[in-house]
Amino acid sequence: MRRVIWRGVRANLGRFLLTLLAVTLGVAFLSGTLALRGVLSSSFEATLGSFNTYPLYVRGEKHAPLTDDTAPSYGAVDVDVARKARDVEGVKRADPVYTTSAAVLGPDDKPLEVVGSQLVLLGYSPGANAWPKIASGKAPAGERDVVIEESAAERLGLSVGDKVSLVEGSKLTPFTVTGTVRFATPVSLVSVGMVTSDTARHLLGDPKQVGQVGITLEPGHKAETVAKDLRAALGSSVSVDTQRTLIDQANMTVNKALGFINTFLLVFVAIAFFVGIFIITNTFRMTVRAEQKHFATLRAIGASAKQVFAVVALQGLIVGLAGSLLGIVVGQGLIVGLAEMLKHSFGVVLGGGLRLGPSIILTSIIVGLLVTFLGAVLPAREAALTPPVEAMRATDSREKPLKPRGIVGGLIALAGIIALVVTMMDSEPSGALLGLGAALVLAGVLTLGPVLARPLMWVLSLPFRLVRPLGRLAYRNALANPRRSAVTAAALTVGVTLVTAGSVVAATVQASTADVVDSELHADLLVSSISSEGIPGDVADKVASVAGVKDVGRGFRAAYTGVRIGEEKPGPAEVGSLPKNWRDYIDLEVKKGTIEDFTNHPDTSVLVSESTAKAKDLRIGDKVMIAGAGGEKDYTVRAFVASTIQPASYLLDEKTLEALDVPGAVPLTLLVVTDKSHTTASVKKAIEEELDELKLYQVLDRNQFKSQLADQVQMVLGILYALLGLSIVIAVLGIVNTLSLSISERIREIGLLRAVGMSRRNVGFMIVIESILISVFGTLLGLGVGTFLAAALCNYLANEGLETMVIPWGTLAVLGVAAVIVGAIAAVAPAVKAVRYKLLDAVART
Repeated sequence: MRRVIWRGVRANLGRFLLTLLAVTLGVAFLSGTLALRGVLSSSFEATLGSFNTYPLYVRGEKHAPLTDDTAPSYGAVDVDVARKARDVEGVKRADPVYTTSAAVLGPDDKPLEVVGSQLVLLGYSPGANAWPKIASGKAPAGERDVVIEESAAERLGLSVGDKVSLVEGSKLTPFTVTGTVRFATPVSLVSVGMVTSDTARHLLGDPKQVGQVGITLEPGHKAETVAKDLRAALGSSVSVDTQRTLIDQANMTVNKALGFINTFLLVFVAIAFFVGIFIITNTFRMTVRAEQKHFATLRAIGASAKQVFAVVALQGLIVGLAGSLLGIVVGQGLIVGLAEMLKHSFGVVLGGGLRLGPSIILTSIIVGLLVTFLGAVLPAREAALTPPVEAMRATDSREKPLKPRGIVGGLIALAGIIALVVTMMDSEPSGALLGLGAALVLAGVLTLGPVLARPLMWVLSLPFRLVRPLGRLAYRNALANPRRSAVTAAALTVGVTLVTAGSVVAATVQASTADVVDSELHADLLVSSISSEGIPGDVADKVASVAGVKDVGRGFRAAYTGVRIGEEKPGPAEVGSLPKNWRDYIDLEVKKGTIEDFTNHPDTSVLVSESTAKAKDLRIGDKVMIAGAGGEKDYTVRAFVASTIQPASYLLDEKTLEALDVPGAVPLTLLVVTDKSHTTASVKKAIEEELDELKLYQVLDRNQFKSQLADQVQMVLGILYALLGLSIVIAVLGIVNTLSLSISERIREIGLLRAVGMSRRNVGFMIVIESILISVFGTLLGLGVGTFLAAALCNYLANEGLETMVIPWGTLAVLGVAAVIVGAIAAVAPAVKAVRYKLLDAVART
């Protein structure tokens, strides 16, 4: 049987190549996705380890973590702690570590090409450790000197002697790059600069407070012993931790974010494999049909049904193993390519190893083998259970009637439609029911595919029937086996369904956002920052001083912090603020409760977004605990609101948020109301001129703001399209594969057509029409199902502002045209194969 298996693979090598390619693409995406988290995590850890070089760190009082999967926070410590620490036995040095981040303009007075235009600045303490070392130039000595980490200087194009400007509020402070420094490993993900300790202390703001104190040990002393002595000497108001603890705590937060990214990408891996199963099943089913006489002969000479099953199943595993191994190689290339793209396009360097680990390789191989086996198992069972006498017949009598399939598919689709209709009619729709209904509708349509193929393709073929007899022949060929054509189109249906649903929802979001901006926003202009440092008060003062500016709303802030409801564990949530005069700038849509209760008790009240209230099952009067650096406090829910301009889950009064001291709660946007004696355009130009020197701020009018929001939606949609492109590529491979195998079955038929006068060109054209029919059929189903699912989703999101569904007819038309192009492209290789057969050899084929 081993010889039979290998001979079958060699004999059908061409048939298996495209299947192998589909497996390769799926495994490549899977291995690359699994490796991405590891690379990002190791890069972050390497970054922390690069410039956190002290064996021990003394930090302020430890505060409980906001959530179970985030690190605890620490207060600042007095610089006097460093002096006390030096007196502890085993301590060689105790250096205050001043760390901050700052927005920086490069030599061309433009923001540096780093994330958020930020440079992480450290105080330079010469001789504190073996690292960092001066790589070129000299160490910072003056208050306007800065050295740049070596790899960052290369990414940013900075050299010794260059001038850069530090943005401090509304003024620019010039610095000179005096050299570059080298850490133990190149610093990834962030760009690091170092200034003198005095300069860093000035930038930090409070010269008497420091984030942490780095401890260098005397030779022969162990970190654990010295840490214990430091705790005893400094008291319980400080925390003493090792370098490893510092890095591990920081990794907790980043791993949570990476876990979300991983899950997001794995969804698309699942889609790719789901689509790939259609191709694998189709390939093996057609191979079984072509080899049925061969299997019948094996049964006649004594092979058991189990042995025949094993032949087909093991052939599938061979293809799966080869595809998985190739996919791992391609996945390795994806990671390397991604690293290069991030380096050259975004200035982000991925540190750590870029190689796929043993666990990732093993997982990828197992998944690739499992998917291929699942795709081959039904055709293998079919081959094993077909009686030898029936398999010996010249014609295939095994086609089952479509009526039972139509009944089953109809019931599944009906159940899905009922679930979606119930969801759409419910005042508080269930997300779980929505997901179940969508899955059932898609599964039902795919099951109904062979039943729908005949009537739909009859309609689709009408234009082609004008080209006689090619159109009629192509139509009949496509429906010679409706199951095969439907399974081939199913791969395209899945991809088009997702693209269509995404396009409809995106168009609806854009239109709804524009309507909300017009109805909710009272401000005429918005000033936003490209820096994560936010907009400092003196910049807001400069904007307010511009002629034509009536008022500036500067109290709209937001940041993530810990929130607890009832007895549940604290979780991260976005908490924002409203200034006292917020009504001058925006309208809040009150869904339940009253705003007056909030404004009358600002220090004890919170507003909750309607979506959060439903998700958390909150009621008016409930208590919500919100944590900040200033401690924890309970707030009473006064109203449920909806807002696009200030979409935070929980809203506090501006002064209340300041008292809570939520880290990172800075205004990233200023709302500007203009004096009606000035035109909006003239005020916009005046503000731009006032802020031009800083280069970090953009001024948008209402139309530009709507365009910016639309661009953000398009960017997200572009990522989805790029990821879904994998399923479309695999779907094209499926069409090519099916047509190629179908032509192999119809060699004699093609020869007879040639014998009665059909030219090579017409044979090729017939196959192109057949391919287009299959592609348009799959696309049409995808457009219909995708639009229906998008309607249900938009209804579910109606409370988020998606009240009127918008259908992007232009996008859907492009998808329809693309289906014709895809079908034509997919037919090229099979058509070439068909016309190359010699006429006499084809006619003689049995």
